[in-house]
Amino acid sequence: MKDGKRHYRCDVCHKLFDRAFNMKTHRVIHESYREHPFACPFDECGKRFSRKADCNRHTKSVHLRKGQTLNGRPLAVVVDVG
Repeated sequence: MKDGKRHYRCDVCHKLFDRAFNMKTHRVIHESYREHPFACPFDECGKRFSRKADCNRHTKSVHLRKGQTLNGRPLAVVVDVG
């Protein structure tokens, strides 16, 4: 990427990438067969994720910023366990 431009575009979400490999790796997130075993611990949210790290990042960035607690415990404690 010498010219600073991103030449590879996801055909589903149109996100841009500077390397074909990165775009191909990203493209997998849109596949319907992909399992999503990690659920956000907030039932009302309903989001599910393929990777635990993505679920944790979502939970911290969305729910921690709102100051929510889960079963009366601070969210940071719930997310960082195990």
